[in-house]
Amino acid sequence: LVTFPGILYTLLELFIFHGTTAVEGASALVFTFLAMEAVKTYAFQPYYTIAGNEIPSWTTPGIWMVVATLLVPGSSFVGHLCGLVVGYAYAWRYMRILEPSEWILKKVEEKLGFVLLRLPWYVCLEKRTEMNYFEMLPMAAAPPAAAHLGGPGRTLGV
Repeated sequence: LVTFPGILYTLLELFIFHGTTAVEGASALVFTFLAMEAVKTYAFQPYYTIAGNEIPSWTTPGIWMVVATLLVPGSSFVGHLCGLVVGYAYAWRYMRILEPSEWILKKVEEKLGFVLLRLPWYVCLEKRTEMNYFEMLPMAAAPPAAAHLGGPGRTLGV
């Protein structure tokens, strides 16, 4: 998820803008994740109502990109845009190449099943086909198997 925005940015800079500006940081990755989460949010909350206007929830990362560009003048608008493009492409399932095929996952589970069962949040292939795309990551509560890991720990979404 970092490589694809970087490649897209490099191609745009070299062949379209003919620039040699060096950029650094992880903001493109942040905008990639923002775009992915915005598409997930759009599935259950299609619009935000602000001052009587309905704004599609999937467009909010674009608004944040403009705000970031205005507040941080040295930030790379094109880099953030590349992160958004890759995030939307991944969330709308156009980048399936990043996901291993099911026969590869099945082989890995056959060989390493005894290890994978010890991972508290691992979703096996059988459960994955039954679950919705949005139920893959833990969002609010940790499973009971996580209690034995020791330490205070943190749970996503809490």
